[in-house]
Amino acid sequence: MKVLFPSTLFLAVALFAMGCSSEKKSDETVQEAPAQEQTTIQEEEPNTIGVPKQEIDFSKVQVVNEERFIDEVCEFDNGRYGFKCKRPIIIDFSAGWCGWCTKLAPHLADLAQKYSDQIAIYKVDVEKCPNIAQNFNIQGLPTLIIVKPHQQPEKIEGYMEKNELEKIIQEKLLSK
Repeated sequence: MKVLFPSTLFLAVALFAMGCSSEKKSDETVQEAPAQEQTTIQEEEPNTIGVPKQEIDFSKVQVVNEERFIDEVCEFDNGRYGFKCKRPIIIDFSAGWCGWCTKLAPHLADLAQKYSDQIAIYKVDVEKCPNIAQNFNIQGLPTLIIVKPHQQPEKIEGYMEKNELEKIIQEKLLSK
């Protein structure tokens, strides 16, 4: 009986360990699927790095990294900005984990399409571009920076409904 108890205990522990390892594999499989979906979504994002400026489709929100931001939108250094835009722009500072940012995104996409011949809308992910967020002193999300050529940028913090955004575009970006 003394030999039977340790053998049984060893067998029970081994079966438990095998059961845990097989559960882990199924968890890993479930976790891999969203990563593949995210990769697919990222590949489908329009006008990411490498698109020549003359081919930019302003009917879509432009998702930019730091290099593209500096090339197309603005050079910055310690609170000094050199905007390169010839048209009014909205810069959307957001993050994937931000619920209000996610809720704001479709409004910006609709407005980018509606005003594609008049304004440009850029999206900056603060987690992927922390240097840009720091230089613009982004404290909360979502934050929009609106810029009319040859004027000082204006910061707007928090979520807004589509009609409020459209009013800002009309009054602050498109008015003469």
